[in-house]
Amino acid sequence: MRILGCSSFTTNTAAAILENGVITTAIENDKIVGKRTRGLPEAAIRSCFENTGTWWNELDAVAVATQPLRGWARKAQLRARLSFRAPVASAYYEANEIGSLARQLNDLRVLRKRAAGSARVSTFNHHLCHAASSFYLSPFDRALILTADEHGDGISASLAIGEGNRIRVLRTIPYPHSIAWIYSQVTDLVGFLPHQEEHKTQWLSLEGEPSYKNVFMQMLGGASGPVPRLDYSFFNPGLATHLTFSQKFYRQTGLPADSKEFSE
Repeated sequence: MRILGCSSFTTNTAAAILENGVITTAIENDKIVGKRTRGLPEAAIRSCFENTGTWWNELDAVAVATQPLRGWARKAQLRARLSFRAPVASAYYEANEIGSLARQLNDLRVLRKRAAGSARVSTFNHHLCHAASSFYLSPFDRALILTADEHGDGISASLAIGEGNRIRVLRTIPYPHSIAWIYSQVTDLVGFLPHQEEHKTQWLSLEGEPSYKNVFMQMLGGASGPVPRLDYSFFNPGLATHLTFSQKFYRQTGLPADSKEFSE
């Protein structure tokens, strides 16, 4: 059984080959082309084929770690709820999401065309793929699995139980109630490129102190219970603009709202 696996087509795209349940080769597209890429990981797929001596007609299946239509539907629901607060911004972001959906559906079309007649192309829940990649490679027969990212398929986090060869999802947290999204906002605030240079924010955090912990706990405490929920008062209406933190955030932290003044 030979399977080509592809990550989602949004960022950090990658490909892998599994033969009889064993990963024989895997690589990120960015590592080959030397820059950030989106879409079908052409270079990574080609590298995997070369490393294993495989071609399209020798595949039994193609697995893709995203379900674009479901992700778009979840985000569209969010924008519909926020549209009364920021109608123009919501329409702008929704148009961007439709464009992204069209590109991802086209990438799937290309995959199906190339694999036609030999392998079936299947799409899978993004967070379930995260959970599987952790649990099935672990030494545990039973485990509690927590996954978290910014908005994989419109979901920010999931909690699941892994038992034997099965994973049962217990709960999901919808976007935008995302710790990762806030981390990207902080990365932008300190002058790094969001969605690219979060690792630099991580390195800096090793030398820092949790001076603003209470503010961020309030920001993520928009509802009672242990599950993070954004308090929208800390953000601009409709979660719009380049940096979405509201004046309340800057008052609570004492940080300057002017990014130029902040960088100085």
